Amino acid sequence: MEKDFILAAYIGKAHGIKGEVMLKPALDDITLLKEVEVFLEGGKSFPIQHFRMAAKGALVTFEAAQDRTDAEKLQGTALYIKRADLPAVAEGETYYVDLKGLDVQTVEGVVLGRVVDVFYNNAQDVLVIWPQDGAEEVLIPYVEDTILEVNAEQNTLHVTPFGESFFSL
Repeated sequence: MEKDFILAAYIGKAHGIKGEVMLKPALDDITLLKEVEVFLEGGKSFPIQHFRMAAKGALVTFEAAQDRTDAEKLQGTALYIKRADLPAVAEGETYYVDLKGLDVQTVEGVVLGRVVDVFYNNAQDVLVIWPQDGAEEVLIPYVEDTILEVNAEQNTLHVTPFGESFFSL
């Protein structure tokens, strides 16, 4: 499911008495959920009945939750969309999911580790890398100064010499 589906959101707290819930987005544009089919882990369709934006974020109702009691049982549930439903990325951009699992290599092709996670720290995207030598995880900013090239076909991400220096801190 990892490559065919993309995590879109988590269901948050119930809102009101009619089964509405707040969403905790995992996408930049949560409104995409209004336009595409939503799934649970395992690929089971989980239709949205109503979607609206409120001051604190997206509020939705699902066919499976008709009242607050039903909605409360959904809290924490992960929602997915099909990868094919994502908009195309601009030149030089990529989705986080496409970075996970890439082998991190030096300019010379020496494997340093593997990307295991990506997050945003309010300044930039950050790669979490498990080093080849088994040392503690390494955090590298995903910026031009540290990342030379991403090659999804070869499953590699090449770091600059500066990016390589994060492995010796």
